Amino acid sequence: MRHRRHLPILLLALANVIACTVSVEHEGAGRNRSDGGGRLERSIDELAQDFIDRKQTAGISLAVARGGEVLVAKGYGLAEIENDVPATAATVYRIGSITQQFTAAGIMRLIEQVRVSLDTDLSTLLPAVDTEGHTITVEQLLNHTSGIPSYTGLGDAFWEVSRLDLSHEQLLDLVEVPEFDFAPGAEWRYNNTGYYLLGMIIEEIEGRDYATWVEEELFDPLGLESTTYCGERRIIPHRAE
Repeated sequence: MRHRRHLPILLLALANVIACTVSVEHEGAGRNRSDGGGRLERSIDELAQDFIDRKQTAGISLAVARGGEVLVAKGYGLAEIENDVPATAATVYRIGSITQQFTAAGIMRLIEQVRVSLDTDLSTLLPAVDTEGHTITVEQLLNHTSGIPSYTGLGDAFWEVSRLDLSHEQLLDLVEVPEFDFAPGAEWRYNNTGYYLLGMIIEEIEGRDYATWVEEELFDPLGLESTTYCGERRIIPHRAE
């Protein structure tokens, strides 16, 4: 996908890896329960340790809750292998494409406020993005049917710069190709570029960068104190490597 030069550079990191999240802050919360909490914790310990022993992951943090009460919250294995840092209930993890639920929630909120619609053409919202003459709707961006190449599908061209905080222009340069994967609406293919563009739409309509918007409109009101925008340059306490 080609785009015109001089696209405004705003404060948005890679849209599919913007959030880090943590489970809860109560290590071994259910340890002293009289109704089987100890047995539950031992069972979870065995399951988690078996998963680590089978080399399925370096570390895990998990919580089990019932009826609003946290029964178990613990970490297992390592949050950072190089320095032998253990995972705990407070370890913060990059949640990758799970971030898309926050972006989609933001777009649907704007739709409820009648500030955009599912049928709105991308070009009317982000005219600096050249869509090669295609009409691409907000709905197609949401449901992965836009046909725009996904930057995470570009191989080394993306992964060589994936640890950098790229500007909008730098990110969109990666998908500057002569053809779409398919005509918009014709097929389905998982697409991170589409959600990156949805994040830019939120910025354009709200007049705030995505990181600020998601903190002020979602994380703070919901009390998600350990969920945050996951930029590469920031120091984020307890972040797993």
